[in-house]
Amino acid sequence: MSFDLSVWALPNGATPEQVRAAVQQCREGWHGKQQPDPRLVAFYRAITASYPDGPTRPGTPWEAPLHTAADHIEMNLNPTCPDQVLLD
Repeated sequence: MSFDLSVWALPNGATPEQVRAAVQQCREGWHGKQQPDPRLVAFYRAITASYPDGPTRPGTPWEAPLHTAADHIEMNLNPTCPDQVLLD
């Protein structure tokens, strides 16, 4: 079974309701037309420097390519993903 994580760039103090609304919009395929949040750009660059994006690369922890949007990144980790990936 894969393990999924999402990293969101929401305003400081975002409420659980705001988080649920953002997730629901993503599930519905609505991502808006906005510039990528610089925090997510930095996170993406850092995580893919250690673990290149794409499940076809040797040793990758990803079950599927990373889903990136202006306000979030979804990571589907494969079942054999080392704990170190989660720590990183």
